[in-house]
Amino acid sequence: RTALEVFNDAIVQGYSTVDLLAAFFFCSLAYRAIKRKVSPHTSDKELRKLTLLSCLVGAACLSVIYIGFMIVASWHGQELSQASADEIIRLLSEIVLGRFGSFFVALCITFACLATAMALAEVCGNYLYYQLLHKRISKI
Repeated sequence: RTALEVFNDAIVQGYSTVDLLAAFFFCSLAYRAIKRKVSPHTSDKELRKLTLLSCLVGAACLSVIYIGFMIVASWHGQELSQASADEIIRLLSEIVLGRFGSFFVALCITFACLATAMALAEVCGNYLYYQLLHKRISKI
């Protein structure tokens, strides 16, 4: 396979993780959290500026992580060439960090999935509470 085919495949599989799509839904959580933390006298313009800044910081952090994954994977392309898409992160972490390092990576992935699940539960709960139930029952 050519490098372009591998890159296109990675883009499609990365899109399947729904990170970008989930970010659109989770923005409402971030916006409300920022709104609660700032002074009540903060203007809407300042609030939007803070929200945009926090989004840029988050995007930069995720970009560093994903670019780092791509670079490390390219360095170990030979060892990863026969691995399936599901095994790549496990195999890469085992190659780079050793057996116990791959356990640490698995733990990090678990926490990332839990954080996403909690945010998704919050978004779904808010949707049910406000849109479907129209605040007719207690949220607690």
